[in-house]
Amino acid sequence: MTCRYKLFYCNLLYSIYMMYKTLYKNYWYAADKHLKVCKYFISHGQNDLYILHNIFYLCGYVLECISTYSIYKHFEWDEAKDIKKNKDTNFIGRSNFSFWIKDGAPYYVQNHRFQDNQFQILEKEFGKFNIPIINKGYDIDSNIDKLYHCWNSEIRYMKEGEYCNKNCNLSLLNIKGTDIKEFIDITEKIFNSLTEIVGGP
Repeated sequence: MTCRYKLFYCNLLYSIYMMYKTLYKNYWYAADKHLKVCKYFISHGQNDLYILHNIFYLCGYVLECISTYSIYKHFEWDEAKDIKKNKDTNFIGRSNFSFWIKDGAPYYVQNHRFQDNQFQILEKEFGKFNIPIINKGYDIDSNIDKLYHCWNSEIRYMKEGEYCNKNCNLSLLNIKGTDIKEFIDITEKIFNSLTEIVGGP
């Protein structure tokens, strides 16, 4: 099975998995799975632009999933309640966070803009810890910072020559294997740090 088919298969399984009851702990499992896929492909010398593009896309989902999980866990959402089907005003009051925009919380999961939502909450709650991006004093390479800020869920539909978004001067043609490897390393540090702080599922 080629790398392209393996990547497609992993994404398909994830989509099927997330169609069922959305418990917040599933976000941790999804982050863990995607991180392992990213590390596998980069460690096996996969520097094909198509593979790098997909690793970049999956890294963003790792960050979205682990940040979402961490907020629900830290602010003590009921583990048995579906986060998409239930609105908990007490939880929103404690966390300023909800799944849907319509619930009225200032920060939310919907639209996949974890940089403007989940990470804003994590910075307030855990900014004193030595975690990349969450701690503003943590020094990261400008290329990695650009990858983080330019990521968006629409990347999965883009061709290699397109730009990540209209506000970001990052062409998918310019993604380098060394930057993606470092982005995976930063993503793994965030995953491990947040899991250590809030606990696993």
